[in-house]
Amino acid sequence: MFWRVISSVPAEVKNTNETYLTTTPLEETRSFNILGLTYDNSRDVTVEIKVSKRGYEDQVKRFNVRQALDQQEISGFFELVPKEQERSDSDQGE
Repeated sequence: MFWRVISSVPAEVKNTNETYLTTTPLEETRSFNILGLTYDNSRDVTVEIKVSKRGYEDQVKRFNVRQALDQQEISGFFELVPKEQERSDSDQGE
């Protein structure tokens, strides 16, 4: 699992690159240290969570930080979808 910050107020809260979080499943209480984040600007900030596994399509969900603060949680279920096998030229009868 990876996470990153997406901000529409980058002068206050900077966007971040993806950071490795942990493997799945993740069931714990964890606070994210988001520099510059305040309750007032939290509606302009999104946390993106991505699950990536070899052989499967990446799954991405975005959570509004204000909503997460008000609900006191970020919760989501990711369904892994196998990647379609790429067909080679020989499989296509050429």
